Amino acid sequence: MFELSQYYFGKFEVVKLFNQEKNIGLEVIPEFGARLNSLKISSGSVSGIEVIDGFSSEEDIFNDTYYKSALLFPFPNRLKDGTFIENGVTYSFPLNERVRHNAIHGFIADLPFEVEYINTTVEHAEVRLVLNQATPLKYYPFTFRFSVTYKINSQSDFEVSINIQNTSATHMPFGLGWHPYFTFPEWSGVQLKVSEVDQVELNERALPSGNVKSYSALSTFKEVDEIQLDDCFVLKCNDRNIAHLQNGLACLTIWRDVDTIPYLQLYTPGRNCIAIEPMTCNVDALNNKMGIISLEPGGSYTTSFGTSVC
Repeated sequence: MFELSQYYFGKFEVVKLFNQEKNIGLEVIPEFGARLNSLKISSGSVSGIEVIDGFSSEEDIFNDTYYKSALLFPFPNRLKDGTFIENGVTYSFPLNERVRHNAIHGFIADLPFEVEYINTTVEHAEVRLVLNQATPLKYYPFTFRFSVTYKINSQSDFEVSINIQNTSATHMPFGLGWHPYFTFPEWSGVQLKVSEVDQVELNERALPSGNVKSYSALSTFKEVDEIQLDDCFVLKCNDRNIAHLQNGLACLTIWRDVDTIPYLQLYTPGRNCIAIEPMTCNVDALNNKMGIISLEPGGSYTTSFGTSVC
């Protein structure tokens, strides 16, 4: 049976949905961007395997510079000069990647969400969290309702489902991504393989050059510690499963909704984890429009991604 409990990192409540018998479950921090803080799975005879690099204290949260498990909206990745044009008007986001003169990862990553719904049963548990952005911002003059649902079942299948509703009077442009860092308790020898992709060529500011090139370096398993990546990829095939991460203890499959997630970002931060990021759009999408969504007034958009045990 999955059960609900809570604990705190200082002022931040952590919502925990856990099955003690199976030793699996998840944790979410509602008031810090609805961030996923823990995902424990079972694989074979081994249970309680932590596969998310999360936070361990309030100080850890305050010092986050890696966007751990952040929801990235209205754009993932980078926005050139922090600016985009919509209906002839130029809007400027704060430059939070100053060294490259870019804005990065939108603005909801650390906003407080409200818990709207929790359900626990013998077979599964889920929590839905909501952000109602009712005030237009000078750099993003749209209002919206953003909901995210995290769900896990007794077989360790995990799903993130996102719904976005445009409450503005005009079309709302956006892209979306998720920034989890996957890990294993024993990192030595962890290997990665991805589905068929092309690599987006990036310039010195980590922005698209306009070229896309063939990429096959991860078509077979490679040790993560032997690769260095901060790159965007175009998913070429219609496979649901987009990446596999494994060591001697477990194998984790990362999957996406085929119709809504055509891009993938991979980032190796130089510690015992790797960011495997499903995205709806390319880097700088509010400018180049590659994968950008334009949602009509009153319209609704849904996507999903998640993990399963190989």
